[in-house]
Amino acid sequence: MWAGVPLTHGRDADWVQNALNHGAVRLTTRRRIYELTDPMIVRDTERKYLPWPWRAFLRFFGVSYFIDFRTAT
Repeated sequence: MWAGVPLTHGRDADWVQNALNHGAVRLTTRRRIYELTDPMIVRDTERKYLPWPWRAFLRFFGVSYFIDFRTAT
């Protein structure tokens, strides 16, 4: 499963570097906890994994890098 996160603050943000160095993160949202592994920075200039409104928004701000995770089993 693709669990990409737009890097709106850039590839050098502390949390991005921590995720890459550690190799995994724990994401909590809507009272659910997700274990995400194998972080990798990817460039997606088309923003093809996002719904149209987000594509336009991120294109406007020049965001084309994402951190891609896999869900842990």
